This record gives sequence, structure tokens and C-alpha cells, in this order.
Amino acid sequence: MIKLGPLPKELAETFSSGTYKEISLSTDTSFYRSGVEGRPLGQFFGYEQPQGVLQTRVDKALLPKWPNGSESPLDSYHEIQIPAGTKVYVGKVGYQTDLYSGGTEQVIVPTPWKIPGIKILGRGGLK
Repeated sequence: MIKLGPLPKELAETFSSGTYKEISLSTDTSFYRSGVEGRPLGQFFGYEQPQGVLQTRVDKALLPKWPNGSESPLDSYHEIQIPAGTKVYVGKVGYQTDLYSGGTEQVIVPTPWKIPGIKILGRGGLK
């Protein structure tokens, strides 16, 4: 029997086969997030600085338009420091389509805007 993790279904399903690990950060840790200028915080992060829009969409399985009709614009990346002691969830990004295949590591930080001590370290544009 598989033990279900603490993430809600809609977040757990973003991992390949819904499989992920819970980790409590032992030190302040920097992660990167792709998105749009002026909105640095969200729940999905990665370890590497994104290099471009297409690479990010393929590696992180980010469809330009989701089945529910919502769009996922990308024009920027943000470097965010998450404080020690924060629980994060790590696993492989789930497959979306042949082009948006995922498979790289993703880190979910639930509601980071509520975490005291979070820092925005930097940002840049995506081509």
C-alpha cells in the first residue's frame, strides 16, 4: 500500500506518478522559479537558474495553456531563499505531452508568501 503524502491532490499530481519526498531544510536554501516579472512567489521551484522559455517549458512540463483554459506566461525567473526549517517537497516533474515532457527535479514550497524570513535574492529575463 502506498502512503499518501501531505500535499493536496492537485499539487501531488504534478510529480511523476505522484511520488515525492518531504524534506525539512537544514540551512537557508536558494531555489529558482520561472514566471512573470513582478510576481516572484509561487509554489513551484527548481534547483537551476532557468535559461530560456522553451527549455523551462520542456523541463518543467509547463504548457502555455492548460486544459482548464488558464495560461502560464513566462518572461522572467526569480531566485528565492527559503529559510532553514521549512518543509519542501521534491520529486520528478510529471509528463504533460511529448513536447512538455518534464522529468527534471521540482521543488514545491506550499504558500511561500506566508513563510517568515523568505528572501527574494534576484531576478532576470527569459528569452
